[in-house]
Formats: sequence, C-alpha cells, structure tokens
Amino acid sequence: MVWKRAYPVFVFYEKLKTMRTIESISTITCDIMASWLNKMIKKAHIDAHKKIASFLTPISKISFFRHKIVRYLFSGGAAAFVDLGILFVLTHYAKFWYLFSAVIAFLFAFMVSFTLQKFWTFEDHSTDGYGGQIRLYFIISLVNLCLNTLLLYGAVDFIGIHYMLSQILVSGIIAVVSFFVYRKFVFKTKAK
Repeated sequence: MVWKRAYPVFVFYEKLKTMRTIESISTITCDIMASWLNKMIKKAHIDAHKKIASFLTPISKISFFRHKIVRYLFSGGAAAFVDLGILFVLTHYAKFWYLFSAVIAFLFAFMVSFTLQKFWTFEDHSTDGYGGQIRLYFIISLVNLCLNTLLLYGAVDFIGIHYMLSQILVSGIIAVVSFFVYRKFVFKTKAK
C-alpha cells in the first residue's frame, strides 16, 4: 500500500537520474506531478478525513484549543512540519534543487492542511460542496505556492538567507493572510 503511494516519487527519481537538461526535468516533473495529484484527489475519501477529525475532537475540548485561531495555528504547524521535513530531506539528503523540493513538500503539506483545516479548525463536517472546497483550497494554495516560491527565491538568492530560515519566514507571512482568506471564502460559516 505504501509502495503504491510512493511509486510516482520513485518513477520521477529514476527518470530524473537519466535527464540532463532543465527543460526535460521540468517537463517530466509537471507530467508526473499532474498525474499523481489527479490520482490523489480522485482517491480522497471523506470518511478518512472525518476519522482524522474525530481523533482530534477530544483535543478540541481542551480550553486552549477552543479558539479557532489556535486550532488554525496548530493545524498550520502540523502542515508546516510536514512541509519543512520533506523540504529538508529532499534537499539535504536526496540532493534535489531546493525549489523543486519545496514544490513536492507543498503537495504533501496540502493534504494535511486541508484535512485539518476543514474538519477541525473550521469545524466544517458537511460533505456538501466538498469538491468545490478542495478545488478552491487548492487554487488558493497554488497562489500561496507561487508566492512562497517567489519569496523563497528572493530571500535565498538575492538576500542570502539560508533556505530553511527563508521557508519559515515566508510560511509565516503566507499563513497570516491565508487564515482570513480560508475563513471568508473556503470554509464559510453559515448564519445560525
């Protein structure tokens, strides 16, 4: 089961070893990532997301976690941990280019983030409009990814800040703006 999920990464790595040009690498990267993302979205099971949310429900009863902003920061922290962990492993150990590593890390962090934000932070357990929510969340996340990549590139290549510190700073800026965007446009609370 794990092998099937990780298979696209291994296929990409094998093809990457045989590639010599940036154009070839970017073409194969886009093809593999598009097909992998398509499979991930098609196989997303709402029940699995709800199980994760039900696991977090007892945590929500702690007074500290009753505030939406605290849950948002906690959920974002979990996604950031996934993002930074994958970024570090791919860049440091697999020797991938740091910007490419950031894109791969983003995809993994996306699923963690969406699941936690929808079902726990914003307590949206409805399945109505789920597809629209994940698409809108993904579009906003892609905009965030573009901003992240642009700001990361500027911080590393022009200012000279280490890529890990740059990623932490850039992620913090994007997280603040995203909270309000997600609350207003993606996980709208209905009037009671």
